[in-house]
Amino acid sequence: MKTKKAPEGLEHLYEKPKYIEETPLSENDAKPQTNIALQIPKKAKPKKKHHYPSAILMYVFIIAAIASFSIGCYVKLHTQNSLNDIKQDQAMVDAFNEERLNIEGSPDMLDFMEELVEKYPSMYGWLTIDDTKIDYPVMQSPDSEYYLDHDYTGEESLEGAVFADPAATFYPLDNYIVLYGHNMKSGNIFGGLSKYESQSYEQTHSTITFSTRYETNTYKIVSVIKTQIPDEETVSFRYYNMFGYSTPEEFAQIKAFVEDERLYDTGEKITFGDEILVLSTCEYTQENGRLVIVSVKQ
Repeated sequence: MKTKKAPEGLEHLYEKPKYIEETPLSENDAKPQTNIALQIPKKAKPKKKHHYPSAILMYVFIIAAIASFSIGCYVKLHTQNSLNDIKQDQAMVDAFNEERLNIEGSPDMLDFMEELVEKYPSMYGWLTIDDTKIDYPVMQSPDSEYYLDHDYTGEESLEGAVFADPAATFYPLDNYIVLYGHNMKSGNIFGGLSKYESQSYEQTHSTITFSTRYETNTYKIVSVIKTQIPDEETVSFRYYNMFGYSTPEEFAQIKAFVEDERLYDTGEKITFGDEILVLSTCEYTQENGRLVIVSVKQ
């Protein structure tokens, strides 16, 4: 990937967010222990044995009592701190959901979304691609990593859920949105997106339906991209840093990414003013690879 200088005023699109970073493996720094030879004197005079059973028992009892008290205090404090963290996290989530529930000027919710939001307040929308496994709720949390290992009900799950970044808005809806999901071998979540590497598959599955809380829209796929998450030192457009665009300069960055990185020509074009929906998942043929599907609202 070529290194280049970020355009003036667009530096934020070329920065790497912390939650995208890879965690390096820790090194094994254990050191081998050296055997110590014990020197035994040739002649050792026998020593008198002393018996202190009562003192030893008392000493052991005191140590055990101190240890038991210390462990009890630690467990109690640790449990209390954990409960406090859970309460704080839940309070943050509740405030996040409440803010998005009471948006001034927003229209009435779609009937089916109103029922879902009442049961699952973190519901952001619903994503469907006909004739595929993709027919999922889309979630949103103030913690950008929460839905990597939790399903839409909040239960822990290796599959996680489809989710939007905490910064994404849905009313008014951003004109550039990225939805994330795991590339599961089972084909669940975004595991089926790898089929879009075939142009013939894209031609028969080119329409995406995405419902927010307030409206349902269809999107046409314009580009299928295999890319990488660049390291911090590399100056490169980062598609996941965009939360809506408003200037021709910002749009030019998107257009260059869409047209220069695509696997094949879909026959569809992207123009300034288009409302863009992006699906993103991991891609395993390269380090830090990503498979990206770019679509525009019809």
